[in-house]
Amino acid sequence: MELLTQRKQDIFWKMVQSRVGDSFYIRTHFELEPSPPSGLGFTRGDVFHVLDTLYPGPGQSHTRGGHWLAVRMGRDLREQERGIIPNQSRAEQLASLEAAQRAVGAGPGSSAGSNARAEFWRLRGLRRGAKKTTQRSREDLSALTRQGHYPPYERVVLREGGARAGGVPGEAPHRWWHACSPASSL
Repeated sequence: MELLTQRKQDIFWKMVQSRVGDSFYIRTHFELEPSPPSGLGFTRGDVFHVLDTLYPGPGQSHTRGGHWLAVRMGRDLREQERGIIPNQSRAEQLASLEAAQRAVGAGPGSSAGSNARAEFWRLRGLRRGAKKTTQRSREDLSALTRQGHYPPYERVVLREGGARAGGVPGEAPHRWWHACSPASSL
């Protein structure tokens, strides 16, 4: 196989400036403290609209791709605050560091002693359906992602569904974030 390449920087920079292809949504599965001036902090379950995957980070004069420009999405599906978040590879490093700290009981979300026992019983109740809520809270998602092995970012799409069986006629359609298939992962 032979691969022929050409260097056309003018076309590349035009594409970078137009942000072609940089528009997707992600859900976070780890926690990150905000880093001033423009770094966004987040918890498990936050949803972001990624606008630019080649955004120059703080102190960088040109595009290196170490950060993503993103907008936090609120529960009402409106954009809230804009800033930068780590890119996929940096997020994987940070998430594995958080998992290692949690394993030794030193990181955010680590539970030791009776807290671990309480978390076990709370999660057991969730699995058996003892908690009969229509939506999982952010805290529930946080606890579940701590137990499983999830990627740091999960690509999601906004889905809109019609009225559910037994629903009230004229009721507004439901909207929710739905995970994409693994084939379309980041």
